[in-house]
Amino acid sequence: MLKLTLFAPLGGKHTQEADMILLPTINGQIGVLKGHIALMASLQFGLIVLRDAKGLVLGSFYIDGGEVEVKDDHVKVLCNDFVDAKKCDKAFLEKQISSYPKKVSFYQSILNIVAKAAA
Repeated sequence: MLKLTLFAPLGGKHTQEADMILLPTINGQIGVLKGHIALMASLQFGLIVLRDAKGLVLGSFYIDGGEVEVKDDHVKVLCNDFVDAKKCDKAFLEKQISSYPKKVSFYQSILNIVAKAAA
Protein backbone atom coordinates (compact mmCIF):
# COMPACT_ATOMS: atom_id res chain seq x y z
CA MET A 1 0.00 0.00 0.00
CA LEU A 2 0.95 3.60 -0.61
CA LYS A 3 0.60 6.26 2.01
CA LEU A 4 -0.69 9.70 0.96
CA THR A 5 -0.11 12.69 3.18
CA LEU A 6 -1.66 16.03 2.22
CA PHE A 7 -0.28 19.16 3.87
CA ALA A 8 -1.80 22.63 3.42
CA PRO A 9 -1.36 25.86 5.35
CA LEU A 10 -5.11 26.50 5.16
CA GLY A 11 -6.46 22.96 5.01
CA GLY A 12 -4.40 21.21 7.64
CA LYS A 13 -3.22 17.63 7.18
CA HIS A 14 -4.79 14.41 5.90
CA THR A 15 -3.29 10.90 5.69
CA GLN A 16 -4.79 7.93 3.84
CA GLU A 17 -3.62 4.66 2.29
CA ALA A 18 -4.34 3.44 -1.23
CA ASP A 19 -3.06 1.02 -3.86
CA MET A 20 -2.92 3.73 -6.54
CA ILE A 21 -2.82 7.51 -6.36
CA LEU A 22 -3.60 9.73 -9.35
CA LEU A 23 -2.05 13.20 -9.30
CA PRO A 24 -2.68 16.29 -11.50
CA THR A 25 0.85 17.42 -12.41
CA ILE A 26 1.49 20.47 -14.58
CA ASN A 27 2.56 18.08 -17.36
CA GLY A 28 -0.54 15.88 -17.12
CA GLN A 29 -2.00 13.27 -14.81
CA ILE A 30 0.29 10.59 -13.37
CA GLY A 31 -0.50 7.41 -11.50
CA VAL A 32 1.65 6.18 -8.63
CA LEU A 33 1.77 2.51 -7.62
CA LYS A 34 3.74 0.72 -4.90
CA GLY A 35 7.44 0.64 -5.75
CA HIS A 36 7.27 3.80 -7.92
CA ILE A 37 10.61 5.46 -8.61
CA ALA A 38 11.32 8.49 -6.43
CA LEU A 39 10.20 11.77 -7.99
CA MET A 40 9.26 15.36 -7.35
CA ALA A 41 6.76 17.26 -9.48
CA SER A 42 4.70 20.43 -9.54
CA LEU A 43 0.95 20.00 -9.28
CA GLN A 44 -1.77 22.04 -10.92
CA PHE A 45 -5.26 22.53 -9.55
CA GLY A 46 -7.38 19.41 -9.94
CA LEU A 47 -8.24 16.12 -8.26
CA ILE A 48 -6.06 13.67 -6.39
CA VAL A 49 -7.81 10.30 -6.63
CA LEU A 50 -7.07 7.29 -4.42
CA ARG A 51 -7.96 3.81 -5.67
CA ASP A 52 -7.86 0.31 -4.23
CA ALA A 53 -6.38 -2.77 -5.95
CA LYS A 54 -9.65 -3.33 -7.87
CA GLY A 55 -9.68 0.25 -9.15
CA LEU A 56 -12.50 1.41 -6.89
CA VAL A 57 -12.26 5.00 -5.66
CA LEU A 58 -11.36 5.23 -1.97
CA GLY A 59 -11.40 9.01 -1.88
CA SER A 60 -10.61 12.13 -3.84
CA PHE A 61 -9.46 15.63 -3.01
CA TYR A 62 -9.54 18.89 -4.93
CA ILE A 63 -6.19 20.69 -4.63
CA ASP A 64 -5.27 24.21 -5.63
CA GLY A 65 -1.79 23.47 -6.98
CA GLY A 66 1.33 22.48 -5.07
CA GLU A 67 4.27 20.08 -5.07
CA VAL A 68 4.53 16.30 -4.68
CA GLU A 69 7.34 14.05 -3.50
CA VAL A 70 7.16 10.29 -4.04
CA LYS A 71 9.69 8.24 -2.06
CA ASP A 72 9.61 4.82 -0.39
CA ASP A 73 5.88 4.29 -1.11
CA HIS A 74 5.01 7.58 0.59
CA VAL A 75 3.35 10.29 -1.50
CA LYS A 76 3.70 13.68 0.20
CA VAL A 77 1.72 16.58 -1.23
CA LEU A 78 2.28 20.16 -0.13
CA CYS A 79 -0.56 22.16 -1.61
CA ASN A 80 -2.04 25.62 -1.24
CA ASP A 81 -5.34 24.12 -0.08
CA PHE A 82 -7.33 20.89 -0.37
CA VAL A 83 -10.97 19.94 -0.03
CA ASP A 84 -12.56 16.49 0.12
CA ALA A 85 -14.25 16.15 -3.29
CA LYS A 86 -17.46 15.02 -1.54
CA LYS A 87 -17.67 18.51 -0.02
CA CYS A 88 -17.23 20.37 -3.32
CA ASP A 89 -20.64 21.91 -3.93
CA LYS A 90 -21.79 23.88 -6.97
CA ALA A 91 -20.80 27.26 -5.49
CA PHE A 92 -17.29 26.02 -4.71
CA LEU A 93 -16.82 24.62 -8.22
CA GLU A 94 -18.17 27.79 -9.86
CA LYS A 95 -15.68 29.84 -7.83
CA GLN A 96 -12.83 27.59 -8.99
CA ILE A 97 -13.94 27.80 -12.63
CA SER A 98 -14.16 31.60 -12.47
CA SER A 99 -10.58 31.79 -11.14
CA TYR A 100 -9.25 29.58 -13.96
CA PRO A 101 -8.16 32.46 -16.27
CA LYS A 102 -6.07 33.99 -13.45
CA LYS A 103 -4.42 30.64 -12.75
CA VAL A 104 -3.61 30.05 -16.42
CA SER A 105 -2.17 33.57 -16.69
CA PHE A 106 -0.04 32.94 -13.59
CA TYR A 107 1.35 29.65 -14.93
CA GLN A 108 2.00 31.25 -18.33
CA SER A 109 3.98 34.07 -16.72
CA ILE A 110 6.14 31.51 -14.90
CA LEU A 111 6.76 29.63 -18.15
CA ASN A 112 7.77 32.89 -19.84
CA ILE A 113 10.25 33.68 -17.05
CA VAL A 114 11.76 30.19 -17.29
CA ALA A 115 12.00 30.43 -21.08
CA LYS A 116 13.79 33.80 -20.87
CA ALA A 117 16.20 32.46 -18.24
CA ALA A 118 17.00 29.43 -20.40
CA ALA A 119 17.66 31.55 -23.52
